[in-house]
Amino acid sequence: MKWLTIPGVLVILGACATDPVYTVPAQQTVDDYVVTSQLAEVERIRKGDRDSWNYVNDRYVIYRGRPDIFLVEFKHNCDRLTDNSIMPVDFIHDHRNIRASDTIRGCIVGKIYLITNDQRIELRHLGESPGQSN
Repeated sequence: MKWLTIPGVLVILGACATDPVYTVPAQQTVDDYVVTSQLAEVERIRKGDRDSWNYVNDRYVIYRGRPDIFLVEFKHNCDRLTDNSIMPVDFIHDHRNIRASDTIRGCIVGKIYLITNDQRIELRHLGESPGQSN
C-alpha cells in the first residue's frame, strides 16, 4: 500500500505547485492597461485607519482606501513590496493624505489613479493566461 501512496501524494503536490495563486503581470501590461483604460490621475489618497494595499507587481500596488480604490504607480521598481524581512519607515508629508513623492514601504509614489472595483478585478487578472482564473 505504501508504494501506491507515495506516488499519489507526489502527483497531487505536483499538480498544486503548477497552479500559482497569483500570476504577476508584466510592467508593460499594466502600463498599457493604464493608457487604454484612460485612468484618471488624482492628486492624493485620503488615508484612513483601515486602508490596505495589494501587490500587483514591483511597480504598482492597488491601494484600498475608504471609500475609494486606487492604483499607485511607483517612480521605480520596488522589491521591498514583497520583502517582509524589512519594514522601512514611510515618509508622508501630510498624515491625512498620501501624495506623489510620499512613500509606501519605502517606495516613492510616482502617480495615483482612481479605479473602480471592476477595474481592480481586471488588474488582479492581467497576468493570467486566457481561460485561467484565480
